[in-house]
Amino acid sequence: MEKIKLILLLRTFTKEEFREFGRFVRSPLHNRHEGVIQLFTCLRKEIEERKGPIKQEKILKKLFGTKEASVQDLHYLNSYLLKVLEQYMAWAEWQKEESDWGIYLLRAYQKRGLEKPFGQHLKKTTNQHQKQSLRNATYFRQKYLLQWEENNFSMIGGRQREFNLQNLSDTLEQAFIAEKLKIACSLLSHQAIAKKEYDQGILNGVLQYVEQKGFEKMPAIALNYHSYKALTNAEEDDHFRALKAQLLENHDCFTLGELRDGHTIAINCCIKRINLGKQGFFKEIFDMYKSGLELDVFLTNGQLSPWTYSNIILSGLKLNEFDWVHGFIYNYKDKLPEHQRQAYVNYNLACYYYELGDYRKAMPLFLQIESVDLLHNLSAKTTLAKMYFELKEFDALDHLLNSFKTFIYRKKILGYHRDNYLSMISLMQKLTALKPYEKEKKEKFRVEINSRKMSPKEKEWFLKQVDLK
Repeated sequence: MEKIKLILLLRTFTKEEFREFGRFVRSPLHNRHEGVIQLFTCLRKEIEERKGPIKQEKILKKLFGTKEASVQDLHYLNSYLLKVLEQYMAWAEWQKEESDWGIYLLRAYQKRGLEKPFGQHLKKTTNQHQKQSLRNATYFRQKYLLQWEENNFSMIGGRQREFNLQNLSDTLEQAFIAEKLKIACSLLSHQAIAKKEYDQGILNGVLQYVEQKGFEKMPAIALNYHSYKALTNAEEDDHFRALKAQLLENHDCFTLGELRDGHTIAINCCIKRINLGKQGFFKEIFDMYKSGLELDVFLTNGQLSPWTYSNIILSGLKLNEFDWVHGFIYNYKDKLPEHQRQAYVNYNLACYYYELGDYRKAMPLFLQIESVDLLHNLSAKTTLAKMYFELKEFDALDHLLNSFKTFIYRKKILGYHRDNYLSMISLMQKLTALKPYEKEKKEKFRVEINSRKMSPKEKEWFLKQVDLK
């Protein structure tokens, strides 16, 4: 039974959701089948007691006892319970959006021609809507829907002159522009990953209109307007500064999801500028990570992605923020998925000790991280090779490089990383064989290092070792 949709959904439920759904499924308004309640009770007990996979035979026996029942009977109950469960999930989401159900209540009053209750509820809902801190695209969409219901009621009662249609038009325009720019940023980000071109439609006209109307001062529009501009023009930094200001100063105007997207875009903008040689943007990346941590935007269901964890640490190490990094490693380790926690803590502690120059503490930690993802593993082997070389442990280095090469050849999914790491191994072997008195060979080797595709940091390390020969 484990693979059926019903079980998959129930296994995602919290204790509070189980309690609430228990009340929901027992309500005659939503379910009048006693067997459905009994099935839910059985499944809830099995899941909460963590008895392992749920077996169909066991559920049949609990529901029907010695009474003869077919598997088809259980399938019917599964189907009925699934229907009630999906109604509950939709209802639970709807309940969270007070503005949405407030609009449906306005429509109900309108259909019954109840002018006074309509007006009272419109005033209450509008006030609640205006008092919220959010000023994102959803805010303007809901504002438009409220104005539309008011306009509809006025027209039905023959009072259309009392309503300001210009406000309705302006609000719809603002909602559309905010959504259009949000989607434009998503398309731009996906285009870079998927290497796929998208037709942006009327986007250029929208961008010009935003500038003409001064809409870039509105948080709902400004966040995505400056995001798009900053992503598409890495040579110019004003839009990045404006994006950063929106995230830092107007964070109350956006949901956590929108803030997460905004921080991710800002970090990607920094990377683009670093690739153009703007080294000052390493500090900007670090600032964006710290801002995101303060707002909890990088947490999903209370957990931090191991990749984000490592990237935050890397950004701090690049700026020699050693005390901050050490605190972060331990303060956030419990936010990592449990099955990956120790491996990523070891890896990042090893990086920390390596950057401090404490190779004796770093090396054993790097040797313990086989269970991290492939790219972290490759990075660990590369750093180990550097330490072996600097410590003149050439036998260990030779063994590592040979096993590293075999490891790379066995991995068929490395793509361009394969050539990069093979190139690094080749350079390391040549560096080891290089003699101090071979001045001509050293000069040729410097030229070769400069011609290879590698990060500036890697290139700097190799050139430094040549100079020390």
